[in-house]
Amino acid sequence: MPRVHLSRGVLNLALIWGVLSCGVLAGHPAAADTGQAEALYELMEMPELLGVMRKEGLKLGADMAEEYFPNRVVTSFDARVQQIYDVATMDGVMRGAFVSGLESRASDAQMAQLIAFFSEGAGVRLVPAELTARRDFLDDGIEDAAETRGEDIAARDPELGRLIGGYIAANDLVEQNVSGALTANYNFYLGLIEGGGYDIDETQILSDVWEQEEETRADSARWLNGYLLQAYGGLARADLQAYVDLSRSDAGAALNQVLFDGFGMLYNDIYRSLGQSISSLMSGQEL
Repeated sequence: MPRVHLSRGVLNLALIWGVLSCGVLAGHPAAADTGQAEALYELMEMPELLGVMRKEGLKLGADMAEEYFPNRVVTSFDARVQQIYDVATMDGVMRGAFVSGLESRASDAQMAQLIAFFSEGAGVRLVPAELTARRDFLDDGIEDAAETRGEDIAARDPELGRLIGGYIAANDLVEQNVSGALTANYNFYLGLIEGGGYDIDETQILSDVWEQEEETRADSARWLNGYLLQAYGGLARADLQAYVDLSRSDAGAALNQVLFDGFGMLYNDIYRSLGQSISSLMSGQEL
């Protein structure tokens, strides 16, 4: 049975800015202002991030082409990957989910707290550091080296190790990323079926996806430590502590859930489209 090999960056669907779902907020706070949500989207440099994600996707597409079409030039698949990772389309999906999600989850007071954090607080330094680390990880050598350093981060720098470890634990980052990766993988298999090139029943799909759980968990934990070390290693510890504190607040919880939901939606669509494209080519159908 075919298996999609998710890149390590893709494994961390909503990690992008370090904050993941801390749970759905109870009740229904007063709706946040649309303009504030749009402003926060820009302050967090989401369009720039999507540009990096496109580059990650094109690398993944090249790997998939080698795996599924060995020794063949498949320009139609390359073109399809370019279309799937279109930044304008990705931005439309993510921006819409981000704004509508915050409108329904965050109060005006919570939005004010988030905007203050990312416009004049620690977020001013954290966001560029995270984006730089994401760009750095486009180089496999840098990514591998960071993951190796991250394996013994607590021994190398106890304070930083405590903050990063506490941050991962507080936000349940490993399990959230495992769930997101397995769901994306499931959608890839659905795409393979829909493309007509594979005959796979749902029982097979679920079995194969769950077989990857432990490997995905180990990869995700290793990637998280490496990425967070790469992003935050040179920052003031007070900034990282402030980020941990934000993620534990109601405002941070609202943002976490919105990011997780938005990136989950985006990657599920992307992986389903990738599966459809590969399968369609294999079955001789037009993309």
